[in-house]
Amino acid sequence: MRDVKLGAIVAVALLVGSAVGAGVATVGLSDDGAKTNSVDGPTTSDDGPSDGPDMAERGVETFDSASDFQSYVRNGQQSRSGGLWGTIGPRVDLAVETTTFQADAARVSESGGSDTVDRHSSTNVQEQGIDEPDRLKTTGELMYYADRPIYRVQPFLERRDDADRRWQPPGSTHIIDSSEPAAPQQIAGINQSGNLLLSNDSLVVFQGSRLVGYDVSDAENPERIWTRTINGSVETARLVDGRIYLVTSSSVSAGSPCPVVPLSGPGGRIDCTSIYHPRQQIPVDVTYTAYTLDPSDGAVQDSVSVVGTQDRSAIYMSDNALYITYTQRTPRGELLGDAILSAQIDAPDWVENRVREVRSYNLSARATQIEIEAAINQWLQGVPEDEREQLRDDYQKGLESYVQNHRRTLTTTGIARIGVGDGLSVEATGQVPGEPLNQFSMDEHNGSLRIATTIPRQFGTKSVNDLYTLEADSLDRQGSVQGMGVDQRVYSVRYVGDTAYVVTFRQIDPFHVIDLSDPSDPEELGELELPGYSSYLHPIDEDHVLGIGEEDGRVKATLFDVTDKSTPTIDDTYYPGAGWSSIAESHHAFLIDRKHEVFFLPGNDHGYVVDYTDSELTEQTQVEIGGQPQRAAYVDDYLYVFSDRELVVMDETDWSRETSLDLDSE
Repeated sequence: MRDVKLGAIVAVALLVGSAVGAGVATVGLSDDGAKTNSVDGPTTSDDGPSDGPDMAERGVETFDSASDFQSYVRNGQQSRSGGLWGTIGPRVDLAVETTTFQADAARVSESGGSDTVDRHSSTNVQEQGIDEPDRLKTTGELMYYADRPIYRVQPFLERRDDADRRWQPPGSTHIIDSSEPAAPQQIAGINQSGNLLLSNDSLVVFQGSRLVGYDVSDAENPERIWTRTINGSVETARLVDGRIYLVTSSSVSAGSPCPVVPLSGPGGRIDCTSIYHPRQQIPVDVTYTAYTLDPSDGAVQDSVSVVGTQDRSAIYMSDNALYITYTQRTPRGELLGDAILSAQIDAPDWVENRVREVRSYNLSARATQIEIEAAINQWLQGVPEDEREQLRDDYQKGLESYVQNHRRTLTTTGIARIGVGDGLSVEATGQVPGEPLNQFSMDEHNGSLRIATTIPRQFGTKSVNDLYTLEADSLDRQGSVQGMGVDQRVYSVRYVGDTAYVVTFRQIDPFHVIDLSDPSDPEELGELELPGYSSYLHPIDEDHVLGIGEEDGRVKATLFDVTDKSTPTIDDTYYPGAGWSSIAESHHAFLIDRKHEVFFLPGNDHGYVVDYTDSELTEQTQVEIGGQPQRAAYVDDYLYVFSDRELVVMDETDWSRETSLDLDSE
């Protein structure tokens, strides 16, 4: 599951630290399954183990001058250039607790309520009250749906050159009047397409490197009000209390001029002396900037910027903070040098001396790797042929032993915390072993940040998966559960109160249940193995979690019974007969309607409505639609299913087809 572009963030993880008092935490689910979190008091415990630098080294500060900024970037790029491992796979986040599941209370988003509609769905998000950009936004009386741009083969005579094979129309955003739920009408359109955020009468379209703001107070005549250009990439955004939190990334090099300008227009410029960096040197090739914007006019209200790298990372936002992560990998040459000098490899003195000599030079990471590998090859090739195979085998075993003993320091994730109260501020940084999957890898609860990571396979060693707890305010380590799913990687994570559900996968799909009630001593309670995997987990009620994923090339839904968390079981499995679902691309494609006790699962060319009651998954109906189902919503007792060509409306009382609208923008 991926956010606007979650696969690239590598800034110093920014965390927010609003002060919280002592009292009771209430955790529940909104109608779409988002977690509500009301925290009244941080938990305190002894610090757990720490594999990274101590807190003094993990502090952050701003640069003293432009030259200091450029020097830090230069040194960081030298340390990064060469030998980094790739990612582990495609990416396809103690008080008394009360958990509640609202049966039929529809969530009303910041777009406001409705005078004629009793209930309506909104975007499926991770945290209630924190909206996320998506292609579909609803108010009850209105819907905004952005279709995908259509690719066509450009006629030969229209091509400027033979390399220009295709062109891309901008796509459209359809404005639909749903005030009469059984008879929706398309009342207007916008010739822009992309992910959307809706705040009262302001609609913001995230279109590539542009943000475009519209006044939709008169929905039949939307008016374009503002445009801002991103000099780099939009990483993600959130909408809270009428304010957009935008995170961008901008490439930098040692010769990059100061200031950096990630966002065009007033307030977009960032002086280099305002950019934060860790006191310790990290690899650097981007700056990450968090802005707060007014959605009505695009005005910048505040900003904060940090250095980072373009590597696997994730962004998670709680009520208290914005967390940004970045992955750091030990350069290959550095690892090989450390292994040669360790007790795991019995290298001759001249090889060890050569490693020390190479390290004494001011070489880049790539040059260091070349020189150390040359010394190792010279050693391995320099023995008689009948001894060479055994020597290579001994060397490989020694290298694997070294990596096995140090793997939790070779790939690490930096976490930074940006406060999101009255203004943006970098408040703490921390570090955990491994790398996260996506935003669902993280969660803040009762004063603790929880993060699940994968320790990747390296030099013949097997991957494993960990979960760490940290004090939210300081990002000091509290505790961990390590070594889950040997030779697998994390495919999905979901936190519900004091419990974490983690799915790991390679050939089988272990479903792990972890007790986090004591952050200083988290414990894996149970594990269940089953074929296939779940790439998205959604809480159904106190005793059930739904997994959406795949098995043998088929989409499947699994209903997990977690009544006894030490022995989770499967109540039912449903195969819709589809080979792909848009839920694999985004959790926003999932819809649950708790009033009618069904969820909607988009497939290749059909939509599937599935009843989840009585510990069974029962198909209620299939929705035939032109094109590939992408999103769904409900208004009162009507289900709206969208493809990029058509809107189909189903009556939820008898699952009959009510009507349809043509959305084809060709």
